[in-house]
Amino acid sequence: MAKEKLLPQRGPNRLTIELREGASSGTVLDAVERHGDLLALQRDGRRIEAEVRIDRDQRTRALDDIAQLDEVLEARWHR
Repeated sequence: MAKEKLLPQRGPNRLTIELREGASSGTVLDAVERHGDLLALQRDGRRIEAEVRIDRDQRTRALDDIAQLDEVLEARWHR
């Protein structure tokens, strides 16, 4: 059996987003939810830690879309 068949196609992933000074998180969270299911959220100042259930093949596109928002300084997935 191929490795892809053993791994879930849609699983939880942790995303860290650093907002620009004074930016609102509303637009950013809307973008996250367009790409996957928001499972958990923690905000500490300008940093957002989100647990998102997303298809593995959509992670790069989601990250690109989120990182390009004016409110976002940096965004990255964690293993």
